[in-house]
Amino acid sequence: MPTRQDIRNKVRMLTARKSPTQLTDTEIDFQIDNYYTGEFPLQFRSHDLRQEYSMTLTPNQDVYTIDGNSFQSVEPICYVEGYPTLFVMDRTLLHALFPDIRQDVSVGTGTGVAGPYTFTTQVPATPILKGSVLVYSDIAFDTQTSVVDDRTGNLVQLNTDGTFGTVRGTINYQTGVITALTFDAVVPTGTDIRCQSRQYQANRPTTVFYWVNEQQTGQLTFRPVPDKAYNIRIVSYNYPILPASSAAVPILNQWWEALAYGASMKIFENNKDLKSAVEMEGLLERKLNLLGRTEWIQLRSQGTKTIYNTPMNTIGPGYGYFGYFGNNW
Repeated sequence: MPTRQDIRNKVRMLTARKSPTQLTDTEIDFQIDNYYTGEFPLQFRSHDLRQEYSMTLTPNQDVYTIDGNSFQSVEPICYVEGYPTLFVMDRTLLHALFPDIRQDVSVGTGTGVAGPYTFTTQVPATPILKGSVLVYSDIAFDTQTSVVDDRTGNLVQLNTDGTFGTVRGTINYQTGVITALTFDAVVPTGTDIRCQSRQYQANRPTTVFYWVNEQQTGQLTFRPVPDKAYNIRIVSYNYPILPASSAAVPILNQWWEALAYGASMKIFENNKDLKSAVEMEGLLERKLNLLGRTEWIQLRSQGTKTIYNTPMNTIGPGYGYFGYFGNNW
């Protein structure tokens, strides 16, 4: 069984740096781990890194984040309590299926002060979608007389760069009641104060939308918004977990030489020995092709699925968007 020391020895032979004075174990281990957790899972899309990800949805919570440092990607199709859902990555398509229409209503008038104000935003009282609330004064739409919700029940003033600023009040998403709202400027007497928001009817989700936000964090958005707790299952490709001990070996024993080639390639790159780096990349590619044969053998009994030989496995009008049932289970 190969050990971390075997990987180090292989790297020393490949780089012709056999002495620790030329290349320390610490430097080798860094490049091994750097390649293992960064480039290796992207170059080698191994089924051994594919797992079933399970989580529980919270009532009236529609958006859930996925750790981008743990997951390379999530794959169709998502199951909600065993029911398959549409898997969407196109926001236009999501809004075609579930229109993002906001109501804009008057909730009160200014009294010559900045606040505090208390309003009820909707009639009838159906839940408000988190992240959809905008309250503003009709006299001048600017950051001083407008607030948005932060998805946690706070009404906040937006900074000029679009980030959340000072908390100016609170909103109850279930009742629509806005409490203790204080703007950053006086609202003249009689000036209309309005609220934009989106209401929804909660139910079992039938569609999941995958998106990467501005912070490069993956998000799963469920529609309809869950009305109760639901278990979901979805296939994910993970990044390999970095061993807790520097002496630990990779997940599978047969990966060890690939890690040595990858680490050696990084070492040549750092020393600007690009010719040797290219040569090492060729050896690495050959090794990755050999490792990939285990997956080819595993899949050889599976015929290629198309819209013609799996007609019962397609859903909805957009086969290209949704994939097919049985793709991952």
